[in-house]
Amino acid sequence: MCARYINTSTKNGDIFTTEKMIFAIVAIFLVGLCKAQTCEKKVERLQAQVNELSEQVSRQMALIQTMQASMQSHVNGRSVEKRAETASVAFMATLDHTVEVLHTNQRIGYNNVMLNSGDAYASSGLFTAPVGGTYLFAFSIHMNRLQQIFTQLMINGNPVNSAITESFSNYGDTQGTAVSIVYVSAGEQVWVQMFHDQQTRIEGKYGGSSFCGTLLA
Repeated sequence: MCARYINTSTKNGDIFTTEKMIFAIVAIFLVGLCKAQTCEKKVERLQAQVNELSEQVSRQMALIQTMQASMQSHVNGRSVEKRAETASVAFMATLDHTVEVLHTNQRIGYNNVMLNSGDAYASSGLFTAPVGGTYLFAFSIHMNRLQQIFTQLMINGNPVNSAITESFSNYGDTQGTAVSIVYVSAGEQVWVQMFHDQQTRIEGKYGGSSFCGTLLA
């Protein structure tokens, strides 16, 4: 009887232990399933955030490209404007009459305007720079009397360079010329004048006395 009871108890204990194991396995499975579902939801949320960030990056990239295109268009536009300004500033004038008895600091009025792109040159001999930049200027003086003529290019009252023309006989045609490349600010004025006071005469025939300039860059 005792042996039979012990055996029965052992078997019942085995059954109880097995049930506990099954319960434990089911519990572990359920816990794992819950964790898996939680992880899956987290992954879904992370994926949604990644997608949203990707869309934001795409929008930002599109905005940057638009801004770059706008800036490039502006730069190109300014380059075109600058080239247009450069191409449009130029003048050429000659003296069409004889000028006698010039005095120190007297401006020479090259009055026969042949070219005036940009309308920056006045027939009184005065050029006013419409834009700042590097300019080329050249002037010449024609004389045919026994004398010397001292002339110089001026920018806002400051001498740049000079041309000294001298003839050794009457009716001995002589021409003096000076060329300069200088920076001129917008609004500054350029002209040619005498810088030595004496009785003198500048010829205006044949276009031998001239003044010209152009914006280089």
